[in-house]
Amino acid sequence: MSHTTDRRISRRTLIGGSRSDSGTRRPHGRRDRRRRRPVRAVRGAADPRTRPVGDRARGPRPRRHRTLNHDLTPADPTHPGKVVEIGGQWIGPTQDHLATLARELGVQTFKTYNDGNYLFHESGKITPCSPKGPLGPMPPDLTADAQIQPLLTRLDEIAKTVPLAAPWTAPNADEWDGQTFETFKRAQGFGTGANGLLDLTIEDSRFVGGSQLISIRAAQSLGKRVMLSQPVRRISQGRGGVTVYTDALTVKGRQVIVTGPPSLTALIRYEPDLPALRAQLLQRFPQGSAIKVEAVYRRPFWRERGLAGQVTSDTGPIKLTFDNSPPDGSPGVLLGFVEPAGATSGTPRPAS
Repeated sequence: MSHTTDRRISRRTLIGGSRSDSGTRRPHGRRDRRRRRPVRAVRGAADPRTRPVGDRARGPRPRRHRTLNHDLTPADPTHPGKVVEIGGQWIGPTQDHLATLARELGVQTFKTYNDGNYLFHESGKITPCSPKGPLGPMPPDLTADAQIQPLLTRLDEIAKTVPLAAPWTAPNADEWDGQTFETFKRAQGFGTGANGLLDLTIEDSRFVGGSQLISIRAAQSLGKRVMLSQPVRRISQGRGGVTVYTDALTVKGRQVIVTGPPSLTALIRYEPDLPALRAQLLQRFPQGSAIKVEAVYRRPFWRERGLAGQVTSDTGPIKLTFDNSPPDGSPGVLLGFVEPAGATSGTPRPAS
């Protein structure tokens, strides 16, 4: 994998076409009276019980973030070998190391479908908008746009002062590191519309064969060095190196890289103890709540209406959708995110 030096952090496109067409209206507002039912609905959600090392090559992360392909063949045998991604799936600008790894493993990428109009749903009104218009991929909220454009310019200037190789050396590193983007956003005093736009990101490209193909091929290249179903219980560090303990194995090495989610790595016993600030961070770093839902249709009918499949809405439970169809457009797949309140309010509760 290549290592890029002497580069600075650039702000990835912050505002993007993000909401996909639900297929309920034509671009000029007429209703489609023919109700289309999805062939299959696929759902993926965060799993807080995921262990630091799972039972397959999909990455040591909760289901919301790890890579996991779902085979569509059982639902529709006419599309053999077609998959949709249940976990993380996109790659965008500045993710150079992942792009390099994909090329080394022979995994190709393709652009997220982006031809046609987006739909902006606000206060019960649907407004078609073109990503090639004066506002670009942003929803047509002129008030919100006027509020956030100066902030985006400011963020670009801030990014130029942050060295990629050593971001902690930036002039205001302590100040910026002491807040989340959510607290930074709220401090701007924007309205609901502008805050909603700041939460949007553009999704650039996907992987042919599904994102898990990278994990699978990387694991194959490593062979028996990849040990599954071996959750780490203890890490001991001494002068002779590092020892990692699972329920069945003891592994020694010069160094160890812990890549699990902070909330799960906090369950590992460390010898000596972690520094106090790091231990406190792990205790205060919960995973987000989200559900990824994908409706599978026999064809992407929204494309026939001149729609890109991206919808932005101010009401839920799904406020954001994308066209998530395979590279050849068959079958048609609409992806939506339920987050964050909807993801937790809809979870099963005990009868008692």
